[in-house]
Amino acid sequence: GWNYADIPVAMLCALGVAALAGWLRTGDAWLLPTGIVFLAAGTLTKSEGLMFALAAFAAALAVLAFTQRHRLRPLLVGVAAFAAAILPWRLYVLVHDLKPQDYELSNLLDPSFLADGSDRLWPAATELLDQMTITDNWGLLLPLLGCALVTALLRGRYEVAFFGTLWLSLSFAGLLLVYWINELPLDHNLFNTSYRTIATLMIGAGLLVPPLVAELLSPTREKA
Repeated sequence: GWNYADIPVAMLCALGVAALAGWLRTGDAWLLPTGIVFLAAGTLTKSEGLMFALAAFAAALAVLAFTQRHRLRPLLVGVAAFAAAILPWRLYVLVHDLKPQDYELSNLLDPSFLADGSDRLWPAATELLDQMTITDNWGLLLPLLGCALVTALLRGRYEVAFFGTLWLSLSFAGLLLVYWINELPLDHNLFNTSYRTIATLMIGAGLLVPPLVAELLSPTREKA
């Protein structure tokens, strides 16, 4: 019932993350371009979509760098395709000087600004975590994800578990950065946005459960 872009961007990015997780698990070629398409669509829906997409690519690259380096090349090709898909809009934004009204990304490079706003981090983190644990809104998604992650790790199924953990961690950190560099009063901003900015994390968490559970339906990988 929220008439905001946070919900469609959450659905698109979550589907992209789930597709990448499926590709990491199975290697099915069609899942990689599917993930790229959904992540590009999420990026073009709302500016924060780029953050969630970059977090997904960073998590996937990190996992493959330690587990299956021979699969880095197709992922890098996918990242290049993603960049090509969003480039026209990014150029339009640049040419017409379209910027978010409540924050400047350049503030990330301003040590004095960051130092002055460092007291925003803890309240923002606790508020986001509180919103993520409201069962009336999200049910038991987080405990369900936690059980799936632990079980997958115990069975030696690491790729999707590490990918999901990294993506959620990087995305949460990205949201904190947005609130850190935001120029609006923190209490007012959190009250009006925190319940919906975490939608991508929560829907993504829910869609990560099936790839994790699917790992349990096949025999444990033979050790070399």
